[in-house]
Amino acid sequence: MATTSPNNKSRHLANFHSTVWGYHFLSYTHEISTQEKLEVDELKEIFRKMLMETCDNSIQKLALIDTIQRLGVAYHFHNEIETSIQNIFDSQLQSENNNDNLYVVALRFRLLRQQGHYISSGKCALSLHLLSHNKNQFLISLVYNVMAC
Repeated sequence: MATTSPNNKSRHLANFHSTVWGYHFLSYTHEISTQEKLEVDELKEIFRKMLMETCDNSIQKLALIDTIQRLGVAYHFHNEIETSIQNIFDSQLQSENNNDNLYVVALRFRLLRQQGHYISSGKCALSLHLLSHNKNQFLISLVYNVMAC
């Protein structure tokens, strides 16, 4: 009588089709060429210039900071973002301008809180209250303001 041990079992082979991608993804070089490094440095300078030239309390600057953080490259612009957020915080304290839409109020609140600044949720609630003072107008504005939804 033949004994079968677990080591003697034959394995079934799968007949997979050849890859459509080829084999050029199997090798990866971590080294960055000098041309790529120059392009990266040039793009960093462009973004740094955009951060410095945009008006501090504008929606463009808030959106730019948010986008840079979401892309995961904010560490390249840490000092510029910190300076911009501080300027936004200072102007927020001095300004009583409540003409911003829901998206701007929420984005400013989140960015300031993420950077460790204390901003009262009551002040944002006041802005939202002023936005929703006329509820029908507020709901209609949400229809046309997709970013705030």
